[in-house]
Amino acid sequence: MLETKKVTAGSNDYVVTEMKMGDMLPILPRLSGDPETAQNAQVDMLKLCILVDGKQIGDGVLELSVKSYLILIVEVMAINGMQLPEDAGAEGKDSTHTK
Repeated sequence: MLETKKVTAGSNDYVVTEMKMGDMLPILPRLSGDPETAQNAQVDMLKLCILVDGKQIGDGVLELSVKSYLILIVEVMAINGMQLPEDAGAEGKDSTHTK
């Protein structure tokens, strides 16, 4: 079973979920590309990993505030076993892990 984590970003609650390898394979090589390519890969990860009302956020990720994005990208990278530089964002408050 994939790991999930409840995260509050701004005034909204989200569920961040671990990715399946089949979803990650096309994204993985882009994470180490040029900065623009890597940023687009991170956005694609958020589209798949953030759940709102049980459904993937998809293009709704583009409507997030910058602050919420920074909280969520740190959580998405961490739940998938990756780390961003320490100053890349802030951890979500009131978050809990489930397996």
